[in-house]
Amino acid sequence: MCGLQATVQRAKDELVAGTDPGWFGHPELVDSWRRCVSQLGHPRELRSIPTVPESWLDDTPLELLREPLDVLTGSLEGSGAALLLTDSRGLVLERWFGDPAAGVHLDSVGSRRGADLRETTVGTNAVSLAVTTERSVQVSGSEHFSEFFDHSACVAEPIPDPVSGETLAVITLTAPINPRITFMRSWLATMRMHVAGHLAHRLSRPSSLRVEDTEEWALRQALSETQGDIARTCELLGLSRATVYRRIRRYRISATGQAPH
Repeated sequence: MCGLQATVQRAKDELVAGTDPGWFGHPELVDSWRRCVSQLGHPRELRSIPTVPESWLDDTPLELLREPLDVLTGSLEGSGAALLLTDSRGLVLERWFGDPAAGVHLDSVGSRRGADLRETTVGTNAVSLAVTTERSVQVSGSEHFSEFFDHSACVAEPIPDPVSGETLAVITLTAPINPRITFMRSWLATMRMHVAGHLAHRLSRPSSLRVEDTEEWALRQALSETQGDIARTCELLGLSRATVYRRIRRYRISATGQAPH
């Protein structure tokens, strides 16, 4: 266990044992753990993810957002990450992934249509925290309350209703725990902007969203972050060297992430 995860685990262990980890400094996470202790008992209690009956699901968010999310799925190819859409309660409406490994990961954490990811059911997770805080969150490894999710890293973005401002749905990127979590958060934020734009203009004009827009943005950001190091860029994006070079040529990007003059 790395140093950061060990620190998180120590704070959670103290709280479960009845000691307030005031030194930890992440009050929203600690508050969630505290609620989980009273609701679920111990982090080892959860062994599988329950699903709700189909009649419980309201597919309105899926009907509104399926088009852009179908398109955005293309940008996940080879990344190992999967995309989830949940309603404002935390019930999974749909999932998308670009390669079989991401599907295997989703199955390993029970994330399928109807899966109940509410905090009261499965403990602290990115979806439930995004619903609670109404902002972007990331939860990785032992930051989850339940040990069932210890191998998973997730970032979640609430999607507000453009009329009421209330959370309509949550989109989440999830993958096995990895060092790309920070970049996944930036990637998902860009997806959220596309989705919000689509939602705001859905009734007035057709969406102009293209998968190429997200692919190009992600590649430019990665090259800039790695200062043009192709090996590190491949690792950050979860793509092969051949795919990265192919996209560099397709989008006419220099090694620094800028368009050539």
